[in-house]
Amino acid sequence: MTNKVQLNVELDQETAEALADYCRRFCFADLRSLADDDDQAYRMRNGLLEIQRCLATAEHNPGDL
Repeated sequence: MTNKVQLNVELDQETAEALADYCRRFCFADLRSLADDDDQAYRMRNGLLEIQRCLATAEHNPGDL
């Protein structure tokens, strides 16, 4: 079992919207090109999907979850 990390951030509206746009636009190929291997790319994707979910909850719709 892995330890969990909780992040609490406060963003201005413009930054939250820009981050939501990024979450909507990233694709696995982008992450894979930055990762050491597929496993790391999937972990990166999972983290970004959680950020996307949180932004959607805060009414910054980053697109389809």
